[in-house]
Amino acid sequence: MKVVQITRTIAGGAGMAAHRQHIALRAAGIDSSILTTGKKDNANGVHVMRQDGPVPRLQRNVAKWWRERELNPYRHTLSPTLELFSDDRIDGQDLITQNLPPADVYHLHWINRAIDISGFSKALRRHQPLVWTLHDMNPFSGGCHYSLDCERFMSGCGSCPQLGSSDSGDISARIHQRKHAALQQLSVETTRIVAPSRWLQRLAQQSPVMSRFDVDLLPNGIDCTAFHPHPKGPIRQELGLPEQGACVLFVAGSATNYRKGFDLRVATRLYSGLVESLFKS
Repeated sequence: MKVVQITRTIAGGAGMAAHRQHIALRAAGIDSSILTTGKKDNANGVHVMRQDGPVPRLQRNVAKWWRERELNPYRHTLSPTLELFSDDRIDGQDLITQNLPPADVYHLHWINRAIDISGFSKALRRHQPLVWTLHDMNPFSGGCHYSLDCERFMSGCGSCPQLGSSDSGDISARIHQRKHAALQQLSVETTRIVAPSRWLQRLAQQSPVMSRFDVDLLPNGIDCTAFHPHPKGPIRQELGLPEQGACVLFVAGSATNYRKGFDLRVATRLYSGLVESLFKS
């Protein structure tokens, strides 16, 4: 079996999950390869589909400038909780779709700025087996990657609170419409959506963009030879942690990211310290 996986990069959470899956498939004797547009992603079975040089860079910059003009009206009204807002189109040529090798299964991961999903859907042969692993909400939203409390992705987006928009036909509505039209081109019988969590599975099932497909729950895999339980005592001693008591580990790409909740961790620590000092006094 030949599996071709497509992801923006093999760095970051989504990219690393895709690369771990790629390594596991190859270890199981499956012919797996990764197509990416990342700058420095060359590795075993990873193919960078990117043209460098003055002319391609100029073309990408012009395309990016033209595309981002649609976001300019919202630059002063963006919500402070908005971390990413991604268009469904790419800057410049879609080299992956134009050079797509034959495969038994294509597997999409985090594809923002890697492929144009509209062009990709049209390029697939009829009833081509396709898997799409979701790593956030963007594949079925109007541009945001996490909608927080907004549920407008269930009804076509528009009037996007993340953009501070009151226009029902804003850029989020247009992106949502293009995604919906693109995925209508895919076969229900041979397309599977994969969610790594029940939360993301539920949202995808509620989305008009993806609700027509089966949405399977499949948590991200890890290498159990590298990640496995160790005796607590020696680990605590090595890390300089107390031998007894609970320890809290906070991990995030950025502690300033609102969604990660580091402010809640700080508030909890301050509150517990205040309570402790009151009881001691």
